[in-house]
Parts: sequence; C-alpha cells; structure tokens
Amino acid sequence: MLAGSMLVHLIEFKACMNTLTGILTDVFGGMTNLKTISLAENKIRWKLRTLSFSRSKCSGAAPESIANYRRWRSATAVRTIRLMRCGDAPTVNDSLTWESSSICNAGAQHVPKETIQLADGVNPDSDRESGTTVCSSSALRGLQSVNSLSNQLNGESFDRATDGPALFLDLSQNELSGGIPHIITTLTNLQGLSIWESKLKGPLPTEIGRLTKLETLRLARNQISGEIPESISGLVALKSLDLCRNVLIGRIPNSISSLVNLKQLTLHDNKLSVPESFGNLTRLQTLSLSHNCFSGEIPKSIGNLLHIYILDLSHNQLSGEIPPIFMLSNLSTLQLNNNNLVGPLHQDLASLIRCRRFDVSHNQLTGSLQNTVFPQRLRLLELSHNQLSGPLPKFEDWMHIRTLCLDHNQFSGHLQTQDLRCLESLNLSHNQLSGPLPASTFRTINDIKMLDLSSNQFSGLIPEFLECPRLLTLLDLSGNHLEGNLPDCFRTRSANKSMIPLRWERMETSR
Repeated sequence: MLAGSMLVHLIEFKACMNTLTGILTDVFGGMTNLKTISLAENKIRWKLRTLSFSRSKCSGAAPESIANYRRWRSATAVRTIRLMRCGDAPTVNDSLTWESSSICNAGAQHVPKETIQLADGVNPDSDRESGTTVCSSSALRGLQSVNSLSNQLNGESFDRATDGPALFLDLSQNELSGGIPHIITTLTNLQGLSIWESKLKGPLPTEIGRLTKLETLRLARNQISGEIPESISGLVALKSLDLCRNVLIGRIPNSISSLVNLKQLTLHDNKLSVPESFGNLTRLQTLSLSHNCFSGEIPKSIGNLLHIYILDLSHNQLSGEIPPIFMLSNLSTLQLNNNNLVGPLHQDLASLIRCRRFDVSHNQLTGSLQNTVFPQRLRLLELSHNQLSGPLPKFEDWMHIRTLCLDHNQFSGHLQTQDLRCLESLNLSHNQLSGPLPASTFRTINDIKMLDLSSNQFSGLIPEFLECPRLLTLLDLSGNHLEGNLPDCFRTRSANKSMIPLRWERMETSR
C-alpha cells in the first residue's frame, strides 16, 4: 500500500502497462506536488463518483484528456464535479479554466445523471477577459443538473434555444445581469429551477407557464419586479414556489389557486395584495405572506387549508376579525401579528393540538381571555400591544411555555399562582395588574432570562425569594407600588446607563 503522505514531493507517477489489480484508493491525496498520474493498461477498478478540486490551488487549463474518460457515458459513473473555490488566486486568469471541448461538453453529451458544481470557480465556455459564465446552452443539452453556485455570471450564455432534457437547474448566488434568461423557459423538462440571490431584475416572463413539469421554483432574494403573471397557472406540477424578498406588486393572481399540488408558497417581503381565495390550495403546508400590502379581511378560505403547518400573514394591513381556525389541527405556527385585526379571540383554541407558536400581537383585539383555552403544547404566546382586558388567562396546563408576552394590554386583577417552570421570558408590563407577587410562582422559574412586570399596580414588599438566576439578563419591577430594594446581586449597572429603581439589566462584563 502506497503511503501518499510520505511522497509529498512526488511530481510524476507512471505505472502504465503493468498487471496492477484491485480498487484504486485515495492514496494520491497526500501527494500535494503531483502533476501527472498515468495508470493506463492495467486492471485497476475504481468507483469514481465525485471528481473534486474543492479549495485546491489548481491553475492553468484543465487537461482536455479528462473529457475522454469513457465512464462519462455510464449512468453509474461520475455524478458530481466540484470546482468550488478553485485557484485561491486574486484574479480569474490565475484560476482553473476549462477549454470549450473539455469536461462541460463531455458531461453534457454523455452523462445522463450528473451534477456539475462550479462554485467560485471559472465556468466552462468562459470569457477569459470579462469573467465567468455558465455552460453555454449547447452544453446544456442532455444535462440533468447544473449547480453553479457563487460565481459571477454575466447571463449572456443563455442566448441559444435548446430542447435538452435538463431536470434541475441551480444558478443561485450569482451576479446575473438582466432578467430571467429566455432560454430557461424553453427547458420544458425542468423539474427544479433555483436562481435565488442572483441580482435578477425585471418581471417574471409570461413564458414561465410553459414549464409544466416544474416542481420547485426558487427565485428569492432578487430584484424581480412587476406582477406575478396569470400564466403561472401553467405550472401544474409545482409543489414549492419561493419568490420572497423581491419587489413584486399587484394582486396575487387568482389563477394561483389552480396549483393544486402546491405545498409551500413563500411570497413574503414584497408589495403584493391578497387574492380572493386560497381555497383550492388544499395541500398547502406553508403559507408565508408577511411584509406585503395585504388589506381587508383574512379570506375565510384559509379555513380549508387542513394540511397547513405554517401560516404567516404578519406585517400587513389586514382588518376585521380572525376567521375560525379550529379545523387547522396541523397548524404549528400562526403569525398574524402587526395588522389591524379587531374583535375577541375565539375561546376554544385547544383543537390546535400541534400549535407551538401563536402570535397575534400588535393588533386591536379586545375582550377577555378568562375562558379562553389555549393549546397545551404552546412554546410561544404573543398577545402584546392589543386592548385585551379582564383577568389573565389560566396557565396551569402550559407545562412547555417558553415565551409569554401579554404586555401593553388592559389586564387587571391579581397574579395567580402558576407553574411556569419552563418559562424563559415573561412580559406582563404596562397592564393594570395588582396585588403581591406570588412567591411560589417565581421560585420554580430557574431558566428565566427576561422578567418584566413594570408599569402595573403590584404592591407589597420586594419578594425575598428573588435571587440572581444564572441566565437572567433583565429584571424590571419599576413603575409599581412595591416596597424595598432588589437584592445585592442586582445592584449593578452599566456605566453609560442611568439607574432606574427596581430595574436591573445584566452588563456584558458581568457575564
């Protein structure tokens, strides 16, 4: 067995025309100065699946002879070619380059199931002076997956039509100029298209609807503008659509309801308005529409999304009451915060048996929660900045609650004894709560990080049970009618912060 690490100065290795047998291992990996390997005319077997030059210091032109490797033609041969961060050099001309007749063309013509990853390297058919480009459209013919991440592509390489059976195309994290290349809309066998964070501009082409086999479309974090075309209804096989963080405007087309196979719809951080109905999208599991321009009432058809797992309509201008959501038993995350919703919360929310996050803060909700039954598995409950009143809800069954924010409401009455041993953050500030602080409630909270009871009407002595929990970063009892002082461990303050009575915040230097 060769010890590659002992031959670090070896430049050339030739053992051709012998009777070597067995499976070729990775013994050459330690021969860092090796320039030539020749093992021709032997009986060596090897199971090459990945040809990787990742983070190497390759320079010059890649040998064209590699394109003649006969196992490119085999469906069980090389699947992945990685040239990520090759060169490790300041200029493109010092990095690894490919001649036009080299690996890209060989792979495109002969390999039915390969993935070509050219991240941070120089792409095939590149322009040596102006920078790098992806394989030309002629090289895409027969290619099933192109993954050219983190390059600087000029986008002009897609200027010739092809009917090749490309199945997955990933050009994410590039600097593509202009809009979505027209050539992509002609690849009618595409099943996955991902060009996220690539500085794309302009509208979505209406021809996008031709990609009837497309299951995944990810164009997030670009500068795509205009309206979503009605022709998007042609993507009948689509399961995941992600157009978030663009500058799309207008109403989401009603034709989107014809995408009955859709499971993920992610359109947050645009300037879109809500469609008339989501009722036909009964397979949806994720609906993320936050930070848009939705107004009016929440469509009642939301109640038909029986498989919904994440529902996020936050940071819009939605109004009216929250529609019945009792049937959404698969719902794990509900975010309706930062809207203009009014009316009371429904009393029976216990049917949301899988719900972990429930956030309706920063609305105009009213009424009492005294008889409201919340899901027992809640980890986070955000009801702050509303107009809720009456006694606090009962928490005795909330064994898993981590974050409880009921601040900036009109809750009144005494703080009852509760078992909140898992609590990490409790904010009851800016209410009308009164009476003493129950010792038994706070003595069991060992993992508390933030405790804010300020701006209420609590009275009595500062509880003697208060110590300095190891994870606590904020304790605020100010703005009440409490007597006494905080224990000595809380009598520290940052030099650049004024001292607020009964308020303590951990200094960074004291951790």
